[in-house]
Amino acid sequence: MSPEPDFRWMFPNFTREYNDAIYIYRENSRTWLTDACKKFCNDVTGGNCGNFIVHCTDFGRYLYHINSKKNDEYTKQRCKYYFYKLMFELQQKSIDCGGVESCYKKMIQKLNSSNYLKGNPSCEAYIDEFDKRYLLIFSKLDKISDYIHKLISKHHSSCWSNIYKECDEHIRYLMSCAYKGKKKFYDMLENVVNTYKKLCPESRITLLPFIEESKNKAEVTMSIHSPADETVEQASPPLFTIHGFEEVPNNALDAVKVERMLSNGVSDVGNDSGVISGFFLSLFIIFSILFILYKVKNMLNFIHVYRITYTIFFSVLQSRIKRVRSIFNKKHSEHKNMMESLEREHNFKVYNRFQIAYNTDDYQ
Repeated sequence: MSPEPDFRWMFPNFTREYNDAIYIYRENSRTWLTDACKKFCNDVTGGNCGNFIVHCTDFGRYLYHINSKKNDEYTKQRCKYYFYKLMFELQQKSIDCGGVESCYKKMIQKLNSSNYLKGNPSCEAYIDEFDKRYLLIFSKLDKISDYIHKLISKHHSSCWSNIYKECDEHIRYLMSCAYKGKKKFYDMLENVVNTYKKLCPESRITLLPFIEESKNKAEVTMSIHSPADETVEQASPPLFTIHGFEEVPNNALDAVKVERMLSNGVSDVGNDSGVISGFFLSLFIIFSILFILYKVKNMLNFIHVYRITYTIFFSVLQSRIKRVRSIFNKKHSEHKNMMESLEREHNFKVYNRFQIAYNTDDYQ
């Protein structure tokens, strides 16, 4: 078995080819294919396959495609893709048919007996290329490549946020997996990410430069001092050095720190967007509150000035009114006195006239 997943030239190309084969051969001997899949399900589960029947017909069409392209330069990659795709779906449906070789042979036998296939796609030679340890990595690469295919074929009109968020999550997992320091794996991942980024520029994924895992280059020990000055030595993980450099750094501990920083950087890439968004949202809220407080302060100052101005004006006006009122009262008093004086004078004259007239009558 390979010490690392070798999916070179497989993604995103063969995900697209798999989908195209399903579409091209969708009407080809449909009855024979359905009959073969029912027999396969009865053989491995006793007839309880659920919706695996749909996937089974897809696998049959892809085997038909492999058989039609028999023994060309991509047969190995096609067969490997088929094995991983088949075993992943069987695992998802909790169907056990005795391992990849047994499952493959049973499916081929049913397809041949139903006259859907004529001959053998010759994938037996590549059964050893399958390693169930890499099923999860395969599934994530396949999902990303499926989105790439649908974006290229315009099945999706645009790279919506739900698409690039899901793909970004899968890529972060792949960038932080145990094989990130393997050259074959990195080259394949780089090809997928570059294709994906062209179709989804909104993606916030950045693939770091290649870092190769060094084998048996150095062993680093770390001393941890307890309060009693006891030293405990602990072996560090394997060193990682930048590809192309052969010498181990003088300070091996610094190399370990660099590796850890890079690893943390990969895992934290997905959190940067959330932190930045939260930061700007907080700034916006703070500035909004400050602006509101500034407006309220100005309003209060205006009211305060208005009240002061109003009080001064009212005080001056009140003094003017009092002065006018006093003048008016004085004039009124003088007028009243004058009128009373005139009235008294008038009454006095009338009285004198009356008195004179009275005296004249007495003499007559």
